[in-house]
Amino acid sequence: MGDSLNLLRDKAREANVSVSVRALAKELLVASRRPTAGMRLKPSFFLIGSMKAGTTSLFNNLILHPMIAEPVSKEIRFFDFHYERGRRWYLAHFPLEKTAKKQGETLTGEASPSYLFDPHTPRRIRRFESQAKLVVLLRNPVDRAYSHYQHAVRYWGETRSFEDAAKVEEEWIGEEQRRRMLDTRFMGVKRIHHSYLTRGRYLEQLKRWEKMFPREQMLILKAEDYFERPETVMPRVLDFLKLPKWEPDSFRRLNMANYKQLEPGVRDWMYDYFAESNQALYSHLGTSFEWEAMR
Repeated sequence: MGDSLNLLRDKAREANVSVSVRALAKELLVASRRPTAGMRLKPSFFLIGSMKAGTTSLFNNLILHPMIAEPVSKEIRFFDFHYERGRRWYLAHFPLEKTAKKQGETLTGEASPSYLFDPHTPRRIRRFESQAKLVVLLRNPVDRAYSHYQHAVRYWGETRSFEDAAKVEEEWIGEEQRRRMLDTRFMGVKRIHHSYLTRGRYLEQLKRWEKMFPREQMLILKAEDYFERPETVMPRVLDFLKLPKWEPDSFRRLNMANYKQLEPGVRDWMYDYFAESNQALYSHLGTSFEWEAMR
């Protein structure tokens, strides 16, 4: 399953097929599989975030494991963006259980880094699969915020300087944040595209998940460990998923981008901004990620 999907994707890229055409093709494929949704392997693990913290790379290496069945796409975003499309639409993204198990693939999952940030997703996943395994990658929030900003410049029309955008963020997205908390149907473009600082206050997000899932069902990883030494992180993930030891031929790094460094004065301001929330996170987890040493 994984090899055939990757082959199709590679051919589409080689043929310079547009993103919109590929998205349409995926929608048609998913629609054709909806009648057999009840026969498909149910996802049991989720890489829930955070955004710009390596979830794409980790997932695309992880699904090469011979016992993991690959979904139609890595980032389905069902439990926040597409929940109204229903359970059958979601399950149609996953392989037939009979086919997967015949190939020795015993479990499947997905990676939607928007899940960590969304206030309604923990309860929705709990209803879907109370025994779900949740993998969380947390990146130095200063670097994560700036990477998020650069993504917004490239794809979402951000024209402000990073400093200007960061310093007015609370006012800029605050109302949308409050509306999303109260209204499950409201998403809000600003809070999704421009939450550079807010997404880096990890503890308040983790606490929402801990209300729904016990800590033993969550694996919380330092993203920098994966960036620097993926061969030491992959065994932890496999052990958490109760899969046998395995390693890809080479670890792929995806979604890498080059951009100019953050100005020192703004970087110092960011470290000061996150200092209290980082310390609260370390205290809560009982370990330090030592992001301050990266200053």
